[in-house]
Amino acid sequence: MFAIGLWDDIKPLGARRKLFLQIGVAFAVYLSGIGIHVFTVPFTGQVVVLPWGGSVLTVLWILAITNLINLIDGVDGLAGGISLMLMALIACIGNHTGNLQLVGAGMVGALLGFLRYNFPPAKIYLGDGGSFFLGFQIAVMSLVNSHKGEVFGALAAPMIVLGLPIADMALAIFRRGLRGLPIFRPDRKHLHHRLLGMGFSKNRVVLSFYGLTLLFFLFAIVAFSLRRRFQFGLSLVSVGVLLVCAKSLRFSRPWFAIARVITESLKIRIEVTYTLCVTRLLIADGARSKNISVLWDDLVFSLRKLDCTSVSFSGSGLDRVWSNPACSGSARSVRYELKEGLLVLGVPAPPGSPRICGSEYQADEHNAINKSSANFEMKVWEIKGELIAEAWAKALSAHLEKSKPSVVSAPIQLSPSSPFGGA
Repeated sequence: MFAIGLWDDIKPLGARRKLFLQIGVAFAVYLSGIGIHVFTVPFTGQVVVLPWGGSVLTVLWILAITNLINLIDGVDGLAGGISLMLMALIACIGNHTGNLQLVGAGMVGALLGFLRYNFPPAKIYLGDGGSFFLGFQIAVMSLVNSHKGEVFGALAAPMIVLGLPIADMALAIFRRGLRGLPIFRPDRKHLHHRLLGMGFSKNRVVLSFYGLTLLFFLFAIVAFSLRRRFQFGLSLVSVGVLLVCAKSLRFSRPWFAIARVITESLKIRIEVTYTLCVTRLLIADGARSKNISVLWDDLVFSLRKLDCTSVSFSGSGLDRVWSNPACSGSARSVRYELKEGLLVLGVPAPPGSPRICGSEYQADEHNAINKSSANFEMKVWEIKGELIAEAWAKALSAHLEKSKPSVVSAPIQLSPSSPFGGA
């Protein structure tokens, strides 16, 4: 699992390829004898043997925990600190079960040493290799600690500690699915990104997550000690704590307007689906374009179809500007810092903005649109702009890779008798 993450750090593998390799590793763990083999019903205590479903649950458990730790590695010190608490939990549980208590305690010490240099401002980083390694360790050590493979007990406690990342991942899947975006597409809408956007410093974000996770850690210790009697109630308390935090930070307000959220997301989905079709064509053009000028024309063609007002790009030996003469309304500029250079998109301003007449702005007071409509248009263009920037980066990268001079060996001399030879 560490090798998969390290490979992805060196050269991106893509979400599907990573998932396929992770499934292979998780299934190998099950074949080695570590896994979920029985399920204990929490209320009745009845034990259900899982002859074939155990392999599925084991693979899902390992994939979920591994990718949850990777998901929260968006701010320095966050994944390492939460992993430290999980390793401490594993050490506590291992002290009761007689499994891996020294390994868990040793990992606590290792993570303390790591956090000294990973806490903001960080000098060293986990990367995908480090986060996959930690998540895989936590998942497998929890399975080893479970009593004969029971789900509740040793496995329920880590799930309580991971309440915050689980809620974040569930919201991300729901958000992307409603809007028609690929589920595995990364974005900057996670909880730590939103806190940073609200003006929180990195240190404050990390300490806030530490505090909440520490509370869940205490819940998990109590849940394991009580052995199924109050685990369901403690899980409900954890959910209640998350809802209170969401309300205090005003995260939950839009989600309670379910009908409006679904209607708005379905409208966004139509625009996103069309944008994905156009940008996929642009990405394909990247490897086929004969020269950089042709690729720029392909970008302009795509932007015309997506109603962009202008674009400028500087970098990778290219410095071009284009503006759409058909757009006379007011526009706003959005900058994207890409590895290949700086891309600036001109996108239509929200409805109700002043229109250009000659060289002066004239506000149309009779055609003012309410604030919610303006916010909706901004959400649409926020997603469309990110998709365009990602597609241009991939297309340009593919074109530059194809244009690199390659080492050509000596030409093969074909004899007249060769079927490909001749005069």
